[in-house]
Amino acid sequence: MTMVGGEQSNPIRINCGLPQGSILGPLWFLTYIEDIGNNLTSKTHLFADDTLLYCSGIRHSQVNLTLNDDLVDVLQWSIQWFLPLNLPKCVSMCFSKKPLPGLLMIADHVLDRVGEHKHLGVYFTSSLS
Repeated sequence: MTMVGGEQSNPIRINCGLPQGSILGPLWFLTYIEDIGNNLTSKTHLFADDTLLYCSGIRHSQVNLTLNDDLVDVLQWSIQWFLPLNLPKCVSMCFSKKPLPGLLMIADHVLDRVGEHKHLGVYFTSSLS
């Protein structure tokens, strides 16, 4: 139940989730999402509720295919574990002299390709400048 301005809500049963502000909450959450990269070809970087997939290769078409296949798996994982993806915050960036052909997608959502992105307080540019 919650209390706002002295008014108390009716109690409801919660079957999943973690209490906000708890000392062990971040550790429990990392334990909960730790397996997200188990079946992926790409590498993953996890920090709190931020997940970064990255992949390298000689042929852009293969990198694109690998990432799209992995994005399908990430979407299935998120559905299975009741952690919906915030699709507007999902973006792609290519670190290459040549632009990456093709689109990266999650379900029917095309990921915006950005030239600059802030990740964990650090700004990355596609030119690495």
